[in-house]
Amino acid sequence: MAAQLVNQNGNEVTEQFTVKLTGSMLDDEQALQRSLNEAGQIAMAPMLEQFDTHGKPVRVEGVKHTMRVRSPQTYETPYGPVQVERHVYQNSKGGRVYVPLEHSARLALNSTPRYSQIVAGKYARFGADAICEDLLECNGRDISRNYAKKLSDFVGCIAQCYESQWEYDLPEFDKPVAAITLGLDGTCMLMRQDGWRE
Repeated sequence: MAAQLVNQNGNEVTEQFTVKLTGSMLDDEQALQRSLNEAGQIAMAPMLEQFDTHGKPVRVEGVKHTMRVRSPQTYETPYGPVQVERHVYQNSKGGRVYVPLEHSARLALNSTPRYSQIVAGKYARFGADAICEDLLECNGRDISRNYAKKLSDFVGCIAQCYESQWEYDLPEFDKPVAAITLGLDGTCMLMRQDGWRE
């Protein structure tokens, strides 16, 4: 049975779903994953909608924008694609549109922050082919290599923009460091107490 929204009261969402036990553990686990993803998709719609406006004019960098249209858009989440109706704004001179929901929810290429974090993290460790296999196997999410790369590159660009502002706490050492060396091949290096090590 598909997941269903039972009640939405203010900022609380109640859902239910049923999983039929078939006697095959693997089939039951896969059915449970599908149901959990369906429930996640249902919960994500109101989560996304909470970041939208009510259609009233907004100011973006001091420029007044009015609602141009309310249109559907599909967003990628850890549970699957979710379509929501959101307000699209534009100023009186035309030009680029502004979508408050996407800005306020901090979406990256129509992906939620958590999904962006998952894809970019896996891309940094595994590469595009392995991400596609891993997300399909572990989360039931099908993703193209191209989108995985684009989303990861986008997240990387954001990280580079903020990197100069970040400060890192350096560890405290028992003794001061006299010299640091790096080797690019697999040759051995003389370590003080351990002798020669690769």
